[in-house]
Amino acid sequence: MAPIKIAILGGGPGGLTLASLLSSQDFSSDISYRIFDLRPRPSAEQLSLPSGSLDLHAESGLLALSACNLTAQFQALKQECSEASIIADAQGKVHWSDDGFGERPEIARNKLTELLSSVVPDERVRWGCKFVGVVQDGAANPSGKREWIVKYKSAQPSKIESEAEPISEEPFDLIIGADGAHSRIRSLLTPIQPYYSSISCITLTIPRISTLYPHLSTTIGTGSFSAMGHRKAVMSQRGAGDSARIYLMLHTSSSSYLEESGINSLCSSPSQLKEKLLSDESLFGNSNWGLGIRELIAAGCDAETAAMESDDRSSKRTYEREGITARPLDMLPVDFTWTHKRGLTLLGDAAHLMTPFAGEGVNCAMLDALELSKAITSTFTSQTETQRSQNVELQANQEMLEVMDGKIERYEKEMWERVHPIQVETERNLRMMMDDVNAPRGFVEWMRGMIEAAMASGEGEREGEERR
Repeated sequence: MAPIKIAILGGGPGGLTLASLLSSQDFSSDISYRIFDLRPRPSAEQLSLPSGSLDLHAESGLLALSACNLTAQFQALKQECSEASIIADAQGKVHWSDDGFGERPEIARNKLTELLSSVVPDERVRWGCKFVGVVQDGAANPSGKREWIVKYKSAQPSKIESEAEPISEEPFDLIIGADGAHSRIRSLLTPIQPYYSSISCITLTIPRISTLYPHLSTTIGTGSFSAMGHRKAVMSQRGAGDSARIYLMLHTSSSSYLEESGINSLCSSPSQLKEKLLSDESLFGNSNWGLGIRELIAAGCDAETAAMESDDRSSKRTYEREGITARPLDMLPVDFTWTHKRGLTLLGDAAHLMTPFAGEGVNCAMLDALELSKAITSTFTSQTETQRSQNVELQANQEMLEVMDGKIERYEKEMWERVHPIQVETERNLRMMMDDVNAPRGFVEWMRGMIEAAMASGEGEREGEERR
């Protein structure tokens, strides 16, 4: 029986987790898959750069890593990031601090990419591919299948200016959209598009913060830090190389705010961006924000100025360095679903794009990948031993594809049910952190209540076990 061919569009955590799961199981004769990603293959230098961190949860991200047989390797990498958390107000007064509870270990985003990529064979990934489109065969092939055709070309321009980059085509039985916020595969399933969440984000990076700014290192701690108020938030995450990623979250009414305010154009001029951020009364240029918070913003801009000057001295910009970025944060409707279509499905942000205010995005994507891998591989494990020993072809794959399609449709319905409460939580957190005039008070009270309830539940379970 010819293997079922699967295309995974997107080499982010969700797509790589799915590929890792398919690679770690002995279905090579049943399944042939390929990942397509627009980005060039990340270099070792690029993977070592600061990238922010992700906390993985036992019931989702860690569960998926365990299924990939990567738990031991993960344990060796997680030490770069702490689970500690600090929540402060706009003046920098701390309202909440904890050292973590040992259940949600952190890992640098780049390290997670490196870890998942390590078990995916190189020949399975087409890096640097620009996705052109997907079409379905107009007629069934001799086996009765109507395959989906992925059209793609190199993301690098042709060396010969007069020549257009040739378009390649490859047929697949199943195409999985792991292609993020503005998924091209999602557009084949529904006309619904993401919309502006009301939050725009500016990202800064401070390298070697303990050495360059020891007082700021103490302020933000060893894990995550959030200072919020006045419909804004200054957040940070510690990362690789003693770095800190700084996220300036701005509540704005328009998705074009960053362009209209001039912030987008100032990202390439960090000294001017610093002046705007710290002098504009509508941003952080007033007494509403404490000195330490303003120093953190200034340090992030100064770090980029120093990096650009270093590039100038060496006559070359380090291409891997991301620099300052600014972008509006989009989201999908909380109740988003789509009409199932055979041969197409989604996972991760393509399926349920959320803002980062619950820290669930990557965990949901990895659990999606785990559940989807089960739907795919169980198609073959459900075959009887007699069928396998006799090499029954099930009408040249057609019946197998029908079985798999039913399992994928069930995966989609179960995913929507699983993710919906997380989407609701994310939206609630956004409002408590970015809309509440008393922030962070309401958010801290909610966190305290959640932790007390969890502890009470744990104590109740232990007492029950002792009685048994």
